[in-house]
Amino acid sequence: MNKIIAVDFDGTLCENKWPEIGKENGILILYLQGAKQAGCKLILWTCRCGELLQNAVDWCAEKGLTFDAVNENLPESIEWAGGSDSRKIFATKYIDDKAWSQFLEQPNNWISVEDWLPPKPIFDWVLVQARFGVDGSGSYGVPHIAELRNGKWHFEDYEFGDAEEALAVKVTHWMPLPPDGDRRGES
Repeated sequence: MNKIIAVDFDGTLCENKWPEIGKENGILILYLQGAKQAGCKLILWTCRCGELLQNAVDWCAEKGLTFDAVNENLPESIEWAGGSDSRKIFATKYIDDKAWSQFLEQPNNWISVEDWLPPKPIFDWVLVQARFGVDGSGSYGVPHIAELRNGKWHFEDYEFGDAEEALAVKVTHWMPLPPDGDRRGES
């Protein structure tokens, strides 16, 4: 069975502005497009339903992101389960702003801020991962695009200065953004 990625919508593929649709998470959209091209199956797994769900599906399609299933298991997963379509979506990876993700803690993907900080001018904006709580003991949130200025992290999506202080988070890891210079995957 191919790898199956179930991804949430509000707060994950876009900023949480429910019932409206917030600003896109371009890095995650690029990641999912690449995963689909590599043969992964994608499932949109969201609490949205009815017209709000269709709006989300249409929005994703406009961004070039299509799904193999929406709020349901893949046919091959149902067949594998003996014809039963469980309410829980079967996936090999779940991406959700409310969940801890194994992807976010892979040491091969992320560089610890304790080992090396992103130097300028080699890296201007980078993707950072932060734990909730100023001591860094909480759960991980969704990665953000950030810049290190005078020893303080500034998140691109927020207007305030020191993101760690303002959001009560501790940046723990970073990684370079895609080299094409298109930080959000916007056209």
